Amino acid sequence: MLAEMHAREVFSGRAYNVLTEVAGAYGRPIPHIYTVTGSWNMAYIAGSITVDGRGKILIGQQSIERFDTTALTGFLGHEMAHLVSDSVAEGCSDYILRDPQMEADADSLAVRMLGRRPVKAFLEQALALTEGQSWEVKLRLEMLQINRVSDSNDQTRIR
Repeated sequence: MLAEMHAREVFSGRAYNVLTEVAGAYGRPIPHIYTVTGSWNMAYIAGSITVDGRGKILIGQQSIERFDTTALTGFLGHEMAHLVSDSVAEGCSDYILRDPQMEADADSLAVRMLGRRPVKAFLEQALALTEGQSWEVKLRLEMLQINRVSDSNDQTRIR
């Protein structure tokens, strides 16, 4: 699958550095990270954590270029939440097809692990990239605003 997508694994650079910090916040090994050209989306590969304990995350090159570090932290934190809570039964293959509840759960876990600020920045950037047309991202952003976790979680844990 990775070869068909022309994905290439990266071992350095901004996305790798941010993922290193995110993995540390989760207390997990750094997942393999692959870049895909021509996309801003991300996905995790279901069941991949069972192979070597690290898992695999795919990130569109445009995300690295367009997202500031805070939003990229939230984006990678969201995917890391999917990876660590993966039941191996289902994965994320396309942003549009994702289960809204599963996405909201990943947002919640990312907020608990990283703080609210990076997740909010990620959702705001995703909404901007879709020109405000993603009802799912709008809903998740509203849920994040309404369900403010505790004051201690509102502070960014990764700087």
